[in-house]
Amino acid sequence: MVYENQNILDLINAFKNYCNEDFTFLPVAVESEIEYFENKFKVKLPQEYRWFLLNVANGIISKSQWGFSLINPVDFKNYCFQEFEFNPSIPFELTTKVKFSEPDKTDTYPYEIIYDKNDEIFSKGYLNGEIDLVGYGCGTVAFLVINGQEYGNVWIDDYSSNSEVHPEYDLKNNKKRLNFSDWISKEISRKIEQLAQSIEYHKRKDIESSQATTMANHDNPIHSNNHQKSFSIISFIKNLFN
Repeated sequence: MVYENQNILDLINAFKNYCNEDFTFLPVAVESEIEYFENKFKVKLPQEYRWFLLNVANGIISKSQWGFSLINPVDFKNYCFQEFEFNPSIPFELTTKVKFSEPDKTDTYPYEIIYDKNDEIFSKGYLNGEIDLVGYGCGTVAFLVINGQEYGNVWIDDYSSNSEVHPEYDLKNNKKRLNFSDWISKEISRKIEQLAQSIEYHKRKDIESSQATTMANHDNPIHSNNHQKSFSIISFIKNLFN
């Protein structure tokens, strides 16, 4: 747990250095409000998520009206729920990916899939025992299971776009499930890599438009600084996960 926390702090520091202009770190959560939430719904937040809320931020949000946040804030004192859906006190019942359609041979998901072609699971309501983490657009949401067999795992609700809900996974590292620490580390790394790629793209465009090669970086120190910045970002991520 200590090692995981240090990794996250290293990533957060890098994120602040490279992405601070685009995101706002909200204040950390109030522990008494978390305890109120836990007592009210008779649940316990996963340890790594609770640590993040109390030591990093209760929300890291985009400064842009059209941008996507890294993680949304949660109002633990006035948590909004319904009696039979979005209710943390009712266990989350799914244990494998569900596709709300006929079997699809083109689906590349590498693990077990249940096909709910008659929407029996959907009509019953499957979004209990969880807390939303962030939206990805088009109705797709990452959420953390806080009650049920999948406790501590992050899932993706992609019903709106692809008629499915599934656990987040990492095929490269052979992980069928990601806990909060796995997920937030992956999300931060992805944001930093996107910034590095953007810097590289604009640098190449600048060089192409001026029909310059090596001399462009000497003539314009901004280009050189951007290149060094993107290189340092990529090197940081590689070193952290190797």
